[in-house]
Amino acid sequence: MRTTGKHAQKGGRFCAGGEKSAWNARGRKGFIFSLDLAIALVTVLLMLNLALLHFSALGQSLVAGEKKFELQKNALLLADSLVKNSDSGQPLLGAAVFDAERHRALGNTVRKEFLRAAKPASLGNFRVKALSLREKSGKEETFFSEENQGENCVAAERFVVADGEKALLRVVACEE
Repeated sequence: MRTTGKHAQKGGRFCAGGEKSAWNARGRKGFIFSLDLAIALVTVLLMLNLALLHFSALGQSLVAGEKKFELQKNALLLADSLVKNSDSGQPLLGAAVFDAERHRALGNTVRKEFLRAAKPASLGNFRVKALSLREKSGKEETFFSEENQGENCVAAERFVVADGEKALLRVVACEE
């Protein structure tokens, strides 16, 4: 329906008196719908981005935790080897007293002379940087200690009998 007069516009989009045609009403509703859809889409994309950032940070913390766990495991295994094995060639790997009659090392019984002969060493992907012994009487003896121990270090402690006296053996291992 075309109108003539001073209120009529080219193309017949408005009728006389300023009434809207059916086409124009649909156009506005479509515009509002697409604007709502765009806002919802942007919101969903931002939420996805935040979720991905969260999972990325979580993955990185899991990797760091796994490295720390592996370092703790290696330090504990080294401390266990130190008190359960006897190795006069490399006392860091075994300082237990060897019983010749039984043909075996006496577990958790160490000799201080073997501990004094131990030196800092790199063992695979970690380095042993400190070894000390604190006796029940309170006397503490440090057999070796490197000054720069780094940030990622762990300590493993074992109860032992050192030359007949109860003591706490401490091994500090750091990531290389």
